[in-house]
Amino acid sequence: MKLNKKNKLLIVGFVLILYICYSFAISNTVIYYNEYHKKEQQIANDSNLPNLANQLIRKEKQLDQVLDQNEINVSDSFQNDLLKQLSSYSNTYHLKITDFQEPHTIIQKGFTT
Repeated sequence: MKLNKKNKLLIVGFVLILYICYSFAISNTVIYYNEYHKKEQQIANDSNLPNLANQLIRKEKQLDQVLDQNEINVSDSFQNDLLKQLSSYSNTYHLKITDFQEPHTIIQKGFTT
């Protein structure tokens, strides 16, 4: 089988057209398809947030029960009691407390952590 100039040009043109189609259409489609799947996973993860909130509420109730069983009162003076405990430890073990930073709070999708 012999290839003449017309057939060679036809094959080169076909390969060139395939490359152009890939660079303008197919590659963008693959990129958008991957992006779609990433967003779909984010939506699926966000749909689990109410379940996570319920689990955290149950865990908080469980921890409150443990605190009640051990007769630990959580009140405004809890911080003062904690400070006294830290002071006694620092005096006993010769430690120096240099700084108390504010607790970190994060608000994400309507939930405060």
